[in-house]
Amino acid sequence: MKITILTENSVLFASPFSGEHGFSALVEDGESKILFDTGKTDLFAKNAELMDIDVFEPEIIAFSHGHYDHTGGILHMIHTIQEAEEKGSPVPDENNKTKVVVHPEFFRKRYARDDDGLRYIGNPFTREDIEKYFSVTSTSEPVKLSENIVFLGGINRIFDFEDPGDWSVYQDETGDKGFTVDTIPDDTALALRTDKGIFVLTGCSHSGICSIVEQAKTAFGEEQEIIGIMGGLHLAGLPDEKIKKTGEYLRDNVKGRIYPGHCTGFDEILKLSQYCDTGYSGIGVVLDLNSPDLQN
Repeated sequence: MKITILTENSVLFASPFSGEHGFSALVEDGESKILFDTGKTDLFAKNAELMDIDVFEPEIIAFSHGHYDHTGGILHMIHTIQEAEEKGSPVPDENNKTKVVVHPEFFRKRYARDDDGLRYIGNPFTREDIEKYFSVTSTSEPVKLSENIVFLGGINRIFDFEDPGDWSVYQDETGDKGFTVDTIPDDTALALRTDKGIFVLTGCSHSGICSIVEQAKTAFGEEQEIIGIMGGLHLAGLPDEKIKKTGEYLRDNVKGRIYPGHCTGFDEILKLSQYCDTGYSGIGVVLDLNSPDLQN
């Protein structure tokens, strides 16, 4: 089982890769390959090419949630297919389309509240836009993507300190002035099973990383140890007390190292490291979950 970070907010100095506010990772489980998020732009594909990775090779694309910085890159894939089509290549039929797995609320038209009003932060495409080229499956239930990878589906939010707040709204005619507070119910993660336990790969953790960990423990049936976490923890700008509660929970419930990135925040990573063993998760990082050298 191997994770490769294709795009992220951080990149090492003198690295050949380019960074952006976004997230994308490739997960390999034997012969199975899963693309988890596609970043904001085509950078995930450009970085992948530098790593000799073909982003069209994975048989499944799983999205953590419907925000532009995790989904926009799929437009690059659509444009590539369209260019090939113009040159005479056939459009993929239903039997040959790459599978896309999302939560049912993934396609909400969502906005962030800021000083200038509302700013669109949802997907830069509709369901119809991608269904022409991909086979879309939406589910709020856990789904096994490969022998050792589970898409967690809807997360049961059980910790009060992980309340997502009211900073975001989505277009809803039944709400106030056509908008309703968006709790981002589609936010989810992947549970990766190894011989040592379960590793969690998350995009943003809007649903709360502690709640995600609790759900991941039983993703394969009987409760198993969580041996590590990689991805965005959405702690940037949060009060110290919330970071403290998160750190204490992770310290007590995660056996191994945590690799926070993307929306976690640099200052918040330093604060988190007071409670947990943390590592770097920037672009180009490759984590072999079956390696005897994996920190656990």
